[in-house]
Amino acid sequence: SSGINAEYGESLHSEATLTESFYSAEKKIRSSETIVFSCIKATVTAVRREYIIYEACPKSSCRRKKVTTIVVSDNEKKYRCPKCKALFSECLHAFILKLSLSDYSGSRQVTMFNDEAEKFLGKSAKETIALREELSGWDFEIFLNKNLFKSFLFIIKSEVSRMFDDERIEHVVRSFSEVSCVPVCLGLVREILEMSNE
Repeated sequence: SSGINAEYGESLHSEATLTESFYSAEKKIRSSETIVFSCIKATVTAVRREYIIYEACPKSSCRRKKVTTIVVSDNEKKYRCPKCKALFSECLHAFILKLSLSDYSGSRQVTMFNDEAEKFLGKSAKETIALREELSGWDFEIFLNKNLFKSFLFIIKSEVSRMFDDERIEHVVRSFSEVSCVPVCLGLVREILEMSNE
């Protein structure tokens, strides 16, 4: 965890429950801090299947989340980026996954963007579009829910998100890793041995 703390700062806390971590992060943001990182051990209990992929600007220096599709002819489309003010023959397809994370204290929703979502699903957004067209609805659900009820260690970035007049705190997965059962088992064995010696 020392490497994690070095990368994300002292605001990272890893022993709290999911509810405590989110409450603490939101309290800090409302008081003074603009960004808070939290380390949370949680189980994936839902993956929203709607609007999981969006069309983004292909320009690496921009990557605006939404471009406008312009139909040039029956066989041709162009994509206009409102930020770059440019037209492109192709757009970048990218993920925006909404996950429900849970532990015994409660459940919260987080957002997972493209790079982490690719690791989570094992496919790129473009590959997932092709897969959705190829598979039946049920088989695609199986693919999308491949990590359902699995536990991971998540690094969550919490900050205020502003869109028009709407202001809310958004929680985004910056990284995640599988939870090893070895430390947990060793801790249980240690507790059992301590109780046996009492």
